[in-house]
Amino acid sequence: IKPQDSIEKAREIYNTFISRVNNIIENYDYKIINLGYHPKSKVDDLKLIPKDRYKFMDFYFKSSGICGKNMMKGSASTQISIDYFDELDFINKFKTACILVPALALLTDNSPIFEGELYNKNLLRQYIWQNVDDARSRVVPIVDCEDFGFERYAQYLYNVPLIVDIQNQKSVYTQDCAKKLYLDKNLTENDIENIISMVFPDVRLKKYIEIRVADSMPEEYIFAYTALIKGLFINPKK
Repeated sequence: IKPQDSIEKAREIYNTFISRVNNIIENYDYKIINLGYHPKSKVDDLKLIPKDRYKFMDFYFKSSGICGKNMMKGSASTQISIDYFDELDFINKFKTACILVPALALLTDNSPIFEGELYNKNLLRQYIWQNVDDARSRVVPIVDCEDFGFERYAQYLYNVPLIVDIQNQKSVYTQDCAKKLYLDKNLTENDIENIISMVFPDVRLKKYIEIRVADSMPEEYIFAYTALIKGLFINPKK
């Protein structure tokens, strides 16, 4: 859902496309279940989205951790994005979101099943992401630096292996970082978007701040969580 002026409008859009999907899948005796992890199938029985990008990521994650395939094929999330007005506003909101990660993750924990069996612990989503790739997941490692800001975040992005690079409008596999790949080239907007998309921290900077720790949840919880995020981060002076 693109940015909206109100939670009510976002909810209206959400219900519109959910109803369209339901009208189709009901003909096949399917229904959508809002959980943070697939409630029945094991991850090895699930197919990847048929794109080179995901094939390359799946290959890379086999050597970077133990849960890459679970993240890619078994998990589902609720991601809320918030605006920032300038660099200082970004710094304050980004750091605050990082501090709140454990509380927000626990509050939105909705993964009672893992690999077809009851999961009797909490925070399955956090466990999965903490075992995907230390280089690009968890909390951004430079968030506590005194000079944290746009430039510091860009340096972080520049030194993470890309996995996927875009060359001649095609996805290609690479383990080089942007610092090496673009040493003698000017970055295009598409290049920058790809580099930004190749890190998956709990809180991520794009053209907005993306808070990524919540499980997929039923509608009423999605928008209660949205209202909480809005209340925590809204700046009444802007």
